[in-house]
Amino acid sequence: MATKQTDEEILQSDPNLRIHLRILQLGSLKEYRRWCAENGFTRRIGKSRKLRLRERRHFRKKFAIDVMFAKRRESRRGDRPLLEICRSDALNYYCRPALSAFYHASRQAYRDDASSESNFRVLRSLISYLLRRKVRFLDGSPYYPQYGQRAGNSALEALPLIVAYRHRWIRPVESWEPTSHSPRRQFKSLMQHLFVRYGKLPAFLDKVWFGGFADRAELFRPIYLHAAAGLNLASCELMPFPYTKKMAHHFLAAPQNPSIEQALRWGEVKGMGGDDKLAHAVMNSRLTVDFRHHKFWNIVLQWLIRYREIDRGQVSSIIDYIQFQRFVPRFAMTGDERQEAIAAREPNFTMRGRTPQTLLRQVKRWHSNVHETFLFGTLEWPPCGIAGMELLEESRNGEITAWTIHELLSSKALVQEGAAMNHCVATYADLCQQGESSIWSLQRETSQDKTRMLTIEVRPYQRRICDYSGKFNREATSDELRILRHWANQAKLQLSW
Repeated sequence: MATKQTDEEILQSDPNLRIHLRILQLGSLKEYRRWCAENGFTRRIGKSRKLRLRERRHFRKKFAIDVMFAKRRESRRGDRPLLEICRSDALNYYCRPALSAFYHASRQAYRDDASSESNFRVLRSLISYLLRRKVRFLDGSPYYPQYGQRAGNSALEALPLIVAYRHRWIRPVESWEPTSHSPRRQFKSLMQHLFVRYGKLPAFLDKVWFGGFADRAELFRPIYLHAAAGLNLASCELMPFPYTKKMAHHFLAAPQNPSIEQALRWGEVKGMGGDDKLAHAVMNSRLTVDFRHHKFWNIVLQWLIRYREIDRGQVSSIIDYIQFQRFVPRFAMTGDERQEAIAAREPNFTMRGRTPQTLLRQVKRWHSNVHETFLFGTLEWPPCGIAGMELLEESRNGEITAWTIHELLSSKALVQEGAAMNHCVATYADLCQQGESSIWSLQRETSQDKTRMLTIEVRPYQRRICDYSGKFNREATSDELRILRHWANQAKLQLSW
């Protein structure tokens, strides 16, 4: 006698049904039956492919309509809430994400500040003036589209910070007039008017106002103000590492609209006499997210500049190897079966007497078996806040391929990824734990198997995909690049190529 299958058994035996529920954003067959009844579809589970496609089209159409009506409701009150938020006693009851973000930005900018009342008065006056001038950057839209709705990434959220630095304003805001219809140009013009004494600052420095209250944004804001005052960065005491006048010159001329961290390394390498290829290689290495041990790394850069014959494509691997040997701690098992951190493999690693040929041989040997020599403590870290991805594709013959991109959140996961893909991603555990880097795995699943395709490195603060590699560091295929671009577009990430 046949027994009745449970919902769990039905889902376990039908992968296409599981995929269908994921597309409809439903978590169980109970929810699916209710959704079908509410939307005019039959409640039975076994359906043809044609009927399931009709359900998916209905879901997408209904979702789009819901989003449209939500936007209409949010826009009815106009700009009045902006001025309400500029009162120190205002409560946050705002549904629109832009207004809620502005509320939180103003409270965070003036927290624990004895002058918060006067800051709110100046902010209200500034907003009122900008509304009268009908500026177009008060809608809360992302200033850098590639960064998406990251906290702080709008001109509206930048305004409380700008008011917090009003003691550095060199001209009254009332004497500013917009000269363009472009929201970005209007905002840049306002910054130029308030802060910049001579000439113009490079566009990448504007990013100091759009990082919210992240540590890096706080660190780099004094650099903007120092340069805006017409002073050479060599005299700025708040630089993350010592700078010369020559470095400062190259910093301001950094190419390709880089991040501020990349521009700092560009200026350093060029100021020391390095060529463009080396500067580009260092810009895309771990040194742009880790400014510690500067004196040691300065010696490494001098060595790389001296040996110009070194393939610049090897620079990042050389830096990873040196970091691993000198700074990454080893872990040993104690008597009670716990892992204990001990000294790095070569804590006194030096560049003295090293030739390019010898060092590159060591890098190659290390690169091939780094995952086998690792014994990590159990390092874990929280998600970086960037959304992963699941993309379902159906071929003409009905075969389903599921592409997934998910973040790796422990040193153990990095070691497993490195072992499976035969590369050195495990060395990035320290940067992941510090939040400076984020490693992701692109995988493909079919009815036959599940395969790791690419390992991806993302710089969370910049929302930039800075590197990727396949097994044995192979190049990505056209299909993989297509999926990577799809994720970048969906998650509002910037591509470094």
